[in-house]
Amino acid sequence: MAEADGHSMKLIVCVVCACVRASWATEAVLPGTVEYHYGVCRPLLFIMGFQIDISSTEQYKHEVLGTPGTLQVLECYNDWAGPCKPIQATLKALYFSLSDRPLKFYTVNVDKVHGFEQYRGKCQPVFLLQKDGIVQQTVTGVQGPPLVQLITSLTDPAGRGAAV
Repeated sequence: MAEADGHSMKLIVCVVCACVRASWATEAVLPGTVEYHYGVCRPLLFIMGFQIDISSTEQYKHEVLGTPGTLQVLECYNDWAGPCKPIQATLKALYFSLSDRPLKFYTVNVDKVHGFEQYRGKCQPVFLLQKDGIVQQTVTGVQGPPLVQLITSLTDPAGRGAAV
């Protein structure tokens, strides 16, 4: 990183549009630090997607149940089908637009995680909107607008979400 007058140069990258710009940082900046122009730093997105894949009961307990106070969108899928690709762009856009809210996205392999047996053998994805281990809403199939409306409503900090 370049330095001038005690300031460090940092990169500001947008993972949505891939624009890159440089800025002088007033605080100490670690090499490789990346910020996004919309103000939220989520560097793990370069390594992995916005969804965390859950493929064991232990991982479910740790990742999902171990994150209280957060709305978790769990996409249930079968080994033979995999996660739904057509809805990913919608969910990713929602992930970025609601980045200031307590929200996480997961994919759950129902053939490997105990407790999801009722979703096995389904040819449509099932989305569970869960908070503190309790399912708040269930959406079956690829229904983008209702899913977006539910997620937005359930994460509205002022409780002003759209009526569902």
